[in-house]
Amino acid sequence: MRDNTGNTGNNAVAQTGNTNQIDPSNPLFRFTWLEHDSVIYSKTAKDLYTDLEQRFGQSNGAKLFHLQKELSDVVQGNTDVAGYFTKIKRLWDELDSLNTDNKCSCNCICGGKEKLTKSLENERLIKFLMGLNETYGAARSSIFMIKPLPNRNHAYSLLLQDENQRESYINANVSTEKQTTYSRGLGKQSTYKV
Repeated sequence: MRDNTGNTGNNAVAQTGNTNQIDPSNPLFRFTWLEHDSVIYSKTAKDLYTDLEQRFGQSNGAKLFHLQKELSDVVQGNTDVAGYFTKIKRLWDELDSLNTDNKCSCNCICGGKEKLTKSLENERLIKFLMGLNETYGAARSSIFMIKPLPNRNHAYSLLLQDENQRESYINANVSTEKQTTYSRGLGKQSTYKV
């Protein structure tokens, strides 16, 4: 339901002229900010946003340290390629969410933004490949020979294909060995019967 200013009543900020003014009489506002008395005195929505951003939008140095430490220690270990990639990507995503101010928003034509983005992508690709088990050494070497270096998702796809081929080869060998052992066992049994 709209009030006489055109607001639906679902937001604590009322539009008045060119400024967003806080409506302290709005029940949603009182509910949301009941325990935050210092915020109630903000005169505009912009002031409120700026105040909250300064309090809670700061980068957490301890969290950044922890994430960087985890990234430096992460290796494939006993997990498959998908598990390893998911773990390292989650850490990168969390790091990116903390470093939101590091994104360039300019509209330059020098190409620096793209070069910086590609450099970060290459660093992450190399870190991902460094953490793989040695069984993926040949696949890793093949990826490094691609010019320009592929993005992480493409490298991940190539490694999954390599992993699937390995599993197919191992399963085929295990199946062949079982058949050979079974055949030898039958031969021995028939020898004993005669």
